[in-house]
Amino acid sequence: MSRRSVLWFWIVIAATLLAAFSRFYHLASLPPQAWVDEAWYNLRARDLVQTGEFHVFYRTFWGGMHPLMVDLAAIVHALGIHSLVASRGVAAVSGILTIPLAFAAFDELWRREAWPASQRRLTAALTALILSNLLYLVVASRIGYGPALIPPVMLVYVWQTRRGQRTRSWISWAVAGLALGLAQYINLNGRFLVPLVVILALHDLWLSPRGQRRSVFLGLCLAAGVSLAVALPLIAFFVREPQWLLARAGHITVGSQQNGPGSLLNNAVRVVLAFNFQGDFNPRQNLPGRPMFDWIQSVGLWAGLLWSVRKFRQSAAARELPAWMALMCLSSLITDDAPQFERMIGVGIPAAALVAIGWVEVWRWLSQRLHVEGRGKDGFKLKRAVTGLAVIFVAASLGLSTYDYFGLYPYAPGLAEFFTHTPVRLAHELIERARTEPVFVERITEAEDVYAFDFLFPGTPVRRLDFRQCLPLTDKRATRTTYLVLSERDQDAAGNLIQALPSAKVTALRPEEAALMGPATLVEVAPGTPALTVSNAAHARFEPGLRLVGYDWSGPTLKAGQSLFLTLYWKSEARVEADLTAFLHMGTGEGNTPVVAQRDGQPCQGLYPTSQWQVGDVVPDGFAVVVPPDTPPGDYPLVVGWYQYPSLDRLRLVEADAPLKDNRAIIGTITIAAP
Repeated sequence: MSRRSVLWFWIVIAATLLAAFSRFYHLASLPPQAWVDEAWYNLRARDLVQTGEFHVFYRTFWGGMHPLMVDLAAIVHALGIHSLVASRGVAAVSGILTIPLAFAAFDELWRREAWPASQRRLTAALTALILSNLLYLVVASRIGYGPALIPPVMLVYVWQTRRGQRTRSWISWAVAGLALGLAQYINLNGRFLVPLVVILALHDLWLSPRGQRRSVFLGLCLAAGVSLAVALPLIAFFVREPQWLLARAGHITVGSQQNGPGSLLNNAVRVVLAFNFQGDFNPRQNLPGRPMFDWIQSVGLWAGLLWSVRKFRQSAAARELPAWMALMCLSSLITDDAPQFERMIGVGIPAAALVAIGWVEVWRWLSQRLHVEGRGKDGFKLKRAVTGLAVIFVAASLGLSTYDYFGLYPYAPGLAEFFTHTPVRLAHELIERARTEPVFVERITEAEDVYAFDFLFPGTPVRRLDFRQCLPLTDKRATRTTYLVLSERDQDAAGNLIQALPSAKVTALRPEEAALMGPATLVEVAPGTPALTVSNAAHARFEPGLRLVGYDWSGPTLKAGQSLFLTLYWKSEARVEADLTAFLHMGTGEGNTPVVAQRDGQPCQGLYPTSQWQVGDVVPDGFAVVVPPDTPPGDYPLVVGWYQYPSLDRLRLVEADAPLKDNRAIIGTITIAAP
């Protein structure tokens, strides 16, 4: 076998290796961690691994999410890679698989063309080489969210349908249907494959010899049946809950704007310019403003488009590739903020094929103009020179994309902000602090959590609490104490901390709007800072190190049938291993003072059990005690104590202002007034 006949093989190998480098080099740090969708995908993937509960669709307040990336990211987590950006590995592998699939698909697609096999395979290999380092696809495959899965799925469909027609293999038709069905679980882009599939199917039927049309039609029916069977759970979901079918589209389509036709026209202009002149300015999808193709690739693209116009009647590829490009532009054309390279994810495949065809056509034209096809030594030298020049230009294009991504892209203005980096940065900083000092981060229980927090904090020393229900304080702790308050949803906690600890350092934080976090307040309490002075001092200390420092209440007098609102302030002076239960008795149960009411429970409604308390914590335990309506008027001591559950063994009372003999302590007196 000659070197020329296997050149395509080595180009595909080199392209795949280049794609692997471009996708995996510094993947965890470039781009910065982590776009909110990535955090969401990986949080759901971890949930899937832990619960085994699959979803065909995820309901979210921004229009819903499809599950395929979650399912694939769950495989990464199941393999032991528990990372906030594990889904990036899925996207990167998807980007690498795109390269050999592109060669296989176009090698199969172009068998209808009147090209020599060597030219067909060389052009398909060049297509794979272009895709290996096409900048916007590199960006897309280094971010762990759904659209990165579209190119390989799309290529599998094209490859297998054409292979099924050529070999009459029913397996190929079934695989094509499987790919199309799975595409519906990726995201909205998957729906745009359906019109592409219809156009390609009609074109195939038209081109097929009359004797083969029945076979092609049956194969297409098989592919359609398999795709419907695969997508059936999702279809059934949308039938049951039709509001979710277009929920996401309703947020982003230009048809919802007042200037619908004008917006479509503006989008069309931007989409056309995006190929060669001015691309997406969103750093999350592109080096801001860089067109989809560099000038070397642009020469090939326009040459390829010119070729498709000249060969439109004779060549199937000349009709299919421009139509393919146009259909893949639709998702950006009809949505906001065009050109959206994420939504144009499928455009790069047919466009790269046109670039490769254009390069070959330019090379052939130069060969003819320079007479390099002539015989003799001079002709051979010229041919080698032109070929060498072509290799240099292709290498320059690949090198330019590499430089743009790894040399320029990391310094794009606002890159970290566009990747909603603040929650991740904060989380890592607070986790590092928590190794040496107490760190409390608020969690709003009834609202969507900050996804990066919910993923990163479990298993670390960071304590997460709803500060509206439980806000531990600190008293003369040897280390700093840090609080992060989600002040957009909790407008009181930061003020309560400042009131209790007025010397604390307060920093207002405004994360990126797209981070779905909202404004927050960082409160840092210096070592040795004393806790607040409570309204009513009290002293009672229980083993192994729980001390009552005082209490607040609704008042010393109330009537039968009313409620006493009481907050006890417990300080942790030593580590407690068990989750203990505190109790309060209204009345001692001795002599003439029966216990007329009581309350038993873990402090902070059980949100912060004693086994989690840290030395220096002052934990406010607020609750209400209802005085029975038939309670006789009189003075009733308030008695506190602790016990272990389920044994009910009380903790030993070490000392108190007013101890009782059964490991209880009197902390005050409430007067029940006559009605």
